[in-house]
Amino acid sequence: NRLQRALAENASVRFSYRSFSSGQTTLRTADPYAVVFRGNAWYMIGHCHLRGGVRTFRVNRMSGLRASGGSFAFPAGFSLEAHLDKSWSIFQGGEAEVRVRFDNTIAPLIVEHQWRPDQKIQSHEDGSVTFSTTVKGTLEIRRWILSWGEHAEVLAPESLRNEMRAIIAALADIYGHRRVATGETLYKVAEKAGKYKLNRAP
Repeated sequence: NRLQRALAENASVRFSYRSFSSGQTTLRTADPYAVVFRGNAWYMIGHCHLRGGVRTFRVNRMSGLRASGGSFAFPAGFSLEAHLDKSWSIFQGGEAEVRVRFDNTIAPLIVEHQWRPDQKIQSHEDGSVTFSTTVKGTLEIRRWILSWGEHAEVLAPESLRNEMRAIIAALADIYGHRRVATGETLYKVAEKAGKYKLNRAP
């Protein structure tokens, strides 16, 4: 309610903010431009006095919010739509053109949905498709690509391919060790129970 009132009155606000990336809590003063709901969370977008630019704050990480006693004039050149135009959802970052190839298993699911206003989809003879779009920051689209599992391959940019390689290597390490450990346990339990005769791989 305090944040909505500040928006309506063009009033600057002061609050403590806990950063997820750094784990640090800092005191901020900001001019709230908008509050939006994205990805099951509320975010405030506004000019941060500490950082000297427009920043995005996740509302549930804000505490002790109060009016700072100052006011601001909404910038004539600011457009929320333009600000979020290239974001996959809410986060900002360096602009990158992303190209992803989806195999023929899920290509129909990709084609039938408008994921981005500027998306381009190229169909291939084997039934696969290449999806292209430009985003500001790859964190959120990376999560989206990962949600498609082995059916999606990043073609560009190379930096995103490298990020995917690192994630896949980490997952292989986690699931590889756990799979072996679990498998060994299952063998022992089953053989001890005498209910199954298991053929072990050499």
